[in-house]
Amino acid sequence: MTNFLITKVLSTYSKGDFAVAKGMLDTITHHYPTAKISILCRDVPLDKKFFSKYGDVYNELFVIYGRKLPKPLLAIEFFFKTLLYLIWIRFKCIPIDQNAKTIFSLYEKSDLIVYCGGGSPGGYGLANLIMHAVVPVYIAKKLNKKIYMSGITIEPPKQFLSKMLTRFVLNRVDLITTRERLSIDVLKSLKIKTLAYVTSDYALLVDGKPSDVGYDLLSRKGVTKNNKIRIGVNLQNWKPGFFYSFMFDNTYQRNIFYRNSVLEALEKLLEKIDTIIVFFPLFLHPNKGDQELAKSIMNHFKKPQSDRVFFLTENYSPEQLKAMIGTMDIFISTRFHGTVFATSMLVPTISISFLQKTRGFMEMIGLKEWDLDFSTFTVDELVNTVLKLLNERDKVISNIRNRLSKLQKDAIRNILLIDELLNKRNKEFFKTE
Repeated sequence: MTNFLITKVLSTYSKGDFAVAKGMLDTITHHYPTAKISILCRDVPLDKKFFSKYGDVYNELFVIYGRKLPKPLLAIEFFFKTLLYLIWIRFKCIPIDQNAKTIFSLYEKSDLIVYCGGGSPGGYGLANLIMHAVVPVYIAKKLNKKIYMSGITIEPPKQFLSKMLTRFVLNRVDLITTRERLSIDVLKSLKIKTLAYVTSDYALLVDGKPSDVGYDLLSRKGVTKNNKIRIGVNLQNWKPGFFYSFMFDNTYQRNIFYRNSVLEALEKLLEKIDTIIVFFPLFLHPNKGDQELAKSIMNHFKKPQSDRVFFLTENYSPEQLKAMIGTMDIFISTRFHGTVFATSMLVPTISISFLQKTRGFMEMIGLKEWDLDFSTFTVDELVNTVLKLLNERDKVISNIRNRLSKLQKDAIRNILLIDELLNKRNKEFFKTE
């Protein structure tokens, strides 16, 4: 029996992260039906009901999600806990909390530690890098365990310390698979020697429910089935202070530009064509989700336009979201997994990209020409791109269909590589590709 420890399973508040974890765990349990799986989650009370069917669910090593402490105190606590854990794993002679003892025991019992797919390490902020990559990798290697970073994106780190820590981490893991080709270029620029393959995102393996389920779910929210053009939209609330502020300048100004440009473009589309617009939030945290931005935009629509604009507020599963997105004629998305959900349902998609992972995926799915830059796109550019995509919809669907099957097989390959990683004794396997 193989013991897997799955780390960095992010909260099911994020439907993209939920789909990544579900796609990974479904595939592992299919290929390793007798395996024992332990899962480290961010929000155990919420996530346990979804993931306990796969194995035992535990808190992450750093329990910070949902806590009420002021951010400066959380930062101080995080710093001292990091030092404490790094010292303990080397000397094992100082007291630590029970949660940490439990997690270190899981590390010791595991045959393979799998870093759940998604973003980071790289340019996602120093705390995120240390918490989710540096400390787990250091622990694994001190305990002589194999660690596999699976289906990840590595955004280019900009700060010197982030570059050094990213290089430290990635040169010590045993295998890396990336979900788009651009991350391979980052690995090369950082002089990473670990073997790395390009695969694809686990969320592609989550099946959408039949289209009639999507139509039924939407009808409950007042979105009836009719002859109007159906445009699905996912927007991301870009806020100062989030990890993007480590990566980009003028965060607040960019958010204002983005919000106003999308608003004006959607108003023009409602004037030009007989359409309805449905907002699909993919991050439903009660205090800081996508719905905050979408609601503020919706408040700007006046009658009769507002009668053709809909906003989904229910906490849908990834399968339900894909079913509803699958009823759209086209989709406009800023979040990476908005593009994944839509294209996996064969819906022509326009991305408004601000991270390489989205640009990389759009290229792999054959939609590079439909990718707009977050910081430079114009209102007219978005409107004209929508109108052009509606005219070329059939061709684009065919293009997606031709690419999708391979990308889904590549996502499964993330797990097929585990067997080689666990059983291969020849050191040639670990040479740089």
